[in-house]
Amino acid sequence: KMKHAAWLIFLIAFTITSVIATDTAYDKLRRETIAKGGSIEVQDADILPILNGKHNFSIILLLTTRNPGMGAWEMCKGVNQEYRRVGEEYFAYHGGAAGFGSEFRNNAFFMVVADVEKNRDLIGRAKWQTIPKIIYIPPSQTTKLEISAWKEMENHDLSANAIAAFVARQQKIDFKILPTFIERYTPHITILSALAIIYRLIKGYWNDPTLWFLVSLGVFGFSMAGVVFNAIHAPPFAYTNPQNKQTMWIYPQARMQFIAEGIIMAVLLIVTGCVWAGFSAVVPKIRNPWYQRIAFAGMVAAYVVCYAAVQAVFKIKYSWYPFA
Repeated sequence: KMKHAAWLIFLIAFTITSVIATDTAYDKLRRETIAKGGSIEVQDADILPILNGKHNFSIILLLTTRNPGMGAWEMCKGVNQEYRRVGEEYFAYHGGAAGFGSEFRNNAFFMVVADVEKNRDLIGRAKWQTIPKIIYIPPSQTTKLEISAWKEMENHDLSANAIAAFVARQQKIDFKILPTFIERYTPHITILSALAIIYRLIKGYWNDPTLWFLVSLGVFGFSMAGVVFNAIHAPPFAYTNPQNKQTMWIYPQARMQFIAEGIIMAVLLIVTGCVWAGFSAVVPKIRNPWYQRIAFAGMVAAYVVCYAAVQAVFKIKYSWYPFA
């Protein structure tokens, strides 16, 4: 009987120890996710033991900085906000704290944030050189860092919608960011209100050259404001990822732009303006009907291409806008 009792105690102790060993990391991340209501922040001491051991859950990791003194701070600041929003939406997607039960565990993953200044050991082992960076870390059954199995999100678009799409692809779930009421309708209300006010102000003055001279001054003023903004913030011409050599020409947030982006938009708008001028000033002066049709068709094609390019740039910078 003593022998059987000893074996029973040994089995119970072994079972409890095994459960605790496998569940500690999961339970800790789960508790913190519920407490924070979305993404959570980790340090080397938190994340390395998980990555160096077996874990039956996935991790979406944002490598970033919260230090305004770092060169990548401006870009990281916007990505931090977008990532936090995705975390909150993901938390709501599961129905809040009640959704992180046994069903969640079958396909569990956690959204974590790693500050470069608090995760130097992790950065050194993974040999990361650029930020911000979003990485998908799948479940692992080995006791070593399986960096080759990790998947890095392409950083040409780090908006909330793009991050949510990346999460959905990796976890094979139907998850996306839904625009809020303000995001969906405020631009339309603002534009319609502005058009109504402008119509009331300039009604009866459409043919006044002074009016259009003032409009041209306004456009010039806004353009110069963008040039001054760039001069103050000294953005780079473009950004090239040193790891995969991918070049980013358009800054994926509305609050900043690359120099190349300004040149691209200037060329597109100049061509579009010339096309509109050509419709009224060039095409009517062409006497040959066939040449006139060819010129008109060429101008329409140029306008369509430029409009599509401007719309593509708009989608990158305002990816949340549902009607772009």
